[in-house]
Amino acid sequence: TAFLVISAASNPGAPADVETIRASIAKSIAFLKEHHKPRDGYDGGSHGVGTAGLAGLALLEAGVPADDPAVSNIASYVRKYGLNETKTYELSLALMFLDRLGDREDRPFIQVMGVRLLAGQTPTGGWSYFCGAALNAREGAHLRTAFQNAKLISPDVKADPPKKPLMFEPRQDLPIDPKAPPPKFEPKKPGRPIPTAKAAEKSSLHPEIVRWIRTIDPEANDDPLLFAGGDNSNTQFALLALWCARKHGVPCDNALALAEKRFRATMNPDGGWGYMPPSLGLLENSTPTMTCAGVVALVVGHGQREQALRNRPDAALASKQADPN
Repeated sequence: TAFLVISAASNPGAPADVETIRASIAKSIAFLKEHHKPRDGYDGGSHGVGTAGLAGLALLEAGVPADDPAVSNIASYVRKYGLNETKTYELSLALMFLDRLGDREDRPFIQVMGVRLLAGQTPTGGWSYFCGAALNAREGAHLRTAFQNAKLISPDVKADPPKKPLMFEPRQDLPIDPKAPPPKFEPKKPGRPIPTAKAAEKSSLHPEIVRWIRTIDPEANDDPLLFAGGDNSNTQFALLALWCARKHGVPCDNALALAEKRFRATMNPDGGWGYMPPSLGLLENSTPTMTCAGVVALVVGHGQREQALRNRPDAALASKQADPN
């Protein structure tokens, strides 16, 4: 339902279909609001913050106000449990929801989720189902207290008081903020692009996140699918989330470039991609969904090199290198 709402809201179709689409969106909105309204025992859905985040993203894309009770309930749930999330799908959707919500006080929560996704990237540039060990209770409480009480977000946010949005119009883009370009960093080890503390200190990451980065162990991810390089479905969600996270000071460029390299090296002879890369000597048939994931990776990889504003596509921003193709 959530994916259909996002698709319909972004692609209104021919004039003759408008009323039918609007009626369908209205029914879907009512369904999502009912399932995510404030109530005792609310658990986000079958996949916790992932289900909640996807529903919230759909509601916002359909023009539901950010202060709607269902959206506010989702936001509270994601903020409460998102810091301890370790699964790729769930992290990605929660991050994308908070980015779309637009409350700048969520910036440190987005940064934690983005850094955790960076830590979960495989040496070959993909993602599997998990992104390492969860925060312990003490660490989680410490970060939450720092984010909510000290409100040390980033220099540009402290100078620009947050404003809570009341309504979002459906959109089709994830614009780049030229005031906060993603900083460069050196990978902690080849193929594991975790920002180092030194590089993080030069970025706009929250200072407590810089401290936390020093504790991340890239070997804590014991997902059995890591040896196969992860799957293209989890990878697609992680890439979309990191594309959002880079607007919030998370240094994602190396990770996006590595993912693009992965997909360029694993394209099937028919020009598509399957669910798993052929790292085990097996060639999976191409599917439309996984080919879409491959195209996303190529587009995101190009975007991190050739930055441009949506309102000025002719004005490139800090191009790093020429697209090899």
